[in-house]
Amino acid sequence: MRGSIGFDYYYGSPGIYIAGVYDKTPVYFEELVNLPSPFSYSLIIDGEKLTINNLREGNYLLDMKNGILYIIFYLFDSKKRETQIIEKRYVHLKDKELSIQEVVIKPI
Repeated sequence: MRGSIGFDYYYGSPGIYIAGVYDKTPVYFEELVNLPSPFSYSLIIDGEKLTINNLREGNYLLDMKNGILYIIFYLFDSKKRETQIIEKRYVHLKDKELSIQEVVIKPI
């Protein structure tokens, strides 16, 4: 699982690569498939979609003991209001197909 932030911070199709999932073209080569990201979400505040241009600061914290990835970042909108986003992700130790994301959005 990649550690990119979940909110649609650019214009395009956010995706994820999964080991063992390939696009088989019949003639030349196999290629990794960019699958839709299960962690993707848009952030719209008072009708304004926030993008990477609204990012003020961001940090990653990997809790190795508990296997949790924290992504903490701060965004500001056109009215200079600041919002803190905390993403918390983990993949189940025994059931590797089970991954969970918790997102907390707080105005600062």
